[in-house]
Amino acid sequence: MAKREQGKPRFARVLAVLALWAAAAGLGAAPQAKLAWEAKGPPGDPLGYVGAVAVAPDGKVWAADASGRFFIFDEGGAFLETWGSAGSGPGQFRFIVDTGQINWERDVSAEILFLPDGSFYVRDWGNNRVQRFSSARRFLGAFGSGESPGEAPTGIAVRNGNELLACFAGRTDLQRFSLEGAYRGSLVLDLVDVEFVQTTSGVAVDSAGTIYVATKFRGQGGVRPRGRILTFDPKGASRGLFGVQEAEFSGLSFDFFLRLGPDGRLYAADEWNQRLIAFGADRKPFFVYGEAGSGPGRFNRPSSLAFGPKGELYVADLLNRRIQKFILSGL
Repeated sequence: MAKREQGKPRFARVLAVLALWAAAAGLGAAPQAKLAWEAKGPPGDPLGYVGAVAVAPDGKVWAADASGRFFIFDEGGAFLETWGSAGSGPGQFRFIVDTGQINWERDVSAEILFLPDGSFYVRDWGNNRVQRFSSARRFLGAFGSGESPGEAPTGIAVRNGNELLACFAGRTDLQRFSLEGAYRGSLVLDLVDVEFVQTTSGVAVDSAGTIYVATKFRGQGGVRPRGRILTFDPKGASRGLFGVQEAEFSGLSFDFFLRLGPDGRLYAADEWNQRLIAFGADRKPFFVYGEAGSGPGRFNRPSSLAFGPKGELYVADLLNRRIQKFILSGL
């Protein structure tokens, strides 16, 4: 086993690397993430495995867990209420599916997407659908794949304020829906220069219309599948990829979640590498934060992230059964 540098533990070395990146980019001090609080829900009914976190327009923080419920907190981390239940009816959810694999009950997959008016969508993975609700949580309808019913949705994003893009397990295209859920057709992605794409697993769209797609690549030579981020113009033409191995950056794991920050940069929750990553305009990571563990500010499979109205960052810490709030600076 390689010896640590004398007097410099691993986390200190990570901070040193960040400082070097920042200095090279002319940014001055390295970016920082300061833990504000963690929340686990009420003692008698705590959070289970947490698959998603989102912030509503009113500032309340929603977390989806394996029970098929949402735990709702105020911006200070105080627990307010739960909503939803397990099942397949309207307003019921299945965020886990028995795949027959070891520890399948830990594979929680969910997503909450709020619109500015407070209405929202829930990616109901286990029921192969996306559900839509009013700001008062009234069920407005549900829809699934427009190409192959029965496919599980793996990512959703709003484009141009008037269209929903969704990706589905086992597919390498995106599907277009109206905000009401009417199917508008498939958006075929240019994958000519990309080999071994297994499936799309997440999507985000920036204000310029650039589409970011999380993908899983097939394993080769006994190596497990790895993740890459592909970029496309609004019509699906390729604009390149990133997430490959670079100096001081080991590449993305095969499960990660994408979200655009209030600064317009792309952020990823890199689940199996136990870290958060922010990418710059050059597509290289300029901020990497996180280590494995259960202590404050550490992660055990960060499965989702969200931003609050003041730029604060919330992370769903799946196996630690909590959400954590961070205050970012120097970005």
